[in-house]
Amino acid sequence: MAVTFDREQYPFLDKVKNQPGRGTMWTPDFDNHFPHQNQTKHCWANYVEFHKCKLVKGEESPVCRKFFRTYKSLCPLEWVEEWDGQRERGVFPGQQVWQHLENKQE
Repeated sequence: MAVTFDREQYPFLDKVKNQPGRGTMWTPDFDNHFPHQNQTKHCWANYVEFHKCKLVKGEESPVCRKFFRTYKSLCPLEWVEEWDGQRERGVFPGQQVWQHLENKQE
């Protein structure tokens, strides 16, 4: 689903990376796994699935890009920054989900 916006009112949105097109904002489709308004689990699941997908199919895969756009749309920046730091330190709680995939690639 794409939502248009007024470029004069929101000029900074033209500079946002990873948007599907200029003049539109991408929002995730409805996911029946997460039917309620609280999207915390939806955010978490897509963050974890993106990093798992990235190891298997590569970051530019269309499937991975959808996970990326979804978690970027739903997750607060502070959470993503914290999770990225945890992944770098090897203490991310969801890391066991893709840890076996990293071992297979070595």
